[in-house]
Amino acid sequence: MSIEMLLIDETDTLVQGGVPAVHQRKFRERLTEGSVYTLSRFDVTRSNPKFKLTDGPVSIRFNEGTDFEKLAATARTIPTEHFRFRPHEQILELANTSRQLP
Repeated sequence: MSIEMLLIDETDTLVQGGVPAVHQRKFRERLTEGSVYTLSRFDVTRSNPKFKLTDGPVSIRFNEGTDFEKLAATARTIPTEHFRFRPHEQILELANTSRQLP
């Protein structure tokens, strides 16, 4: 199973990102939700129309050569206006309805 994530760059642009199942063990323990990283040597692919976290046409995919480093201290904050928070119960109601999740 792959790891899918939402990445935000320094200009607040949202991009879908993912780690294929084959590389999951290499990266999973190094990724922390809400953290800021520098990222290099990754693949850019077309977004999967069946599973999109953003409206962007491309997605970032980690590969065997992808390198990233967690920034210890930064003044950057993650802008919450890009997200629509919903209770878990509302999301469960939409499951398997062939409708887009909020």
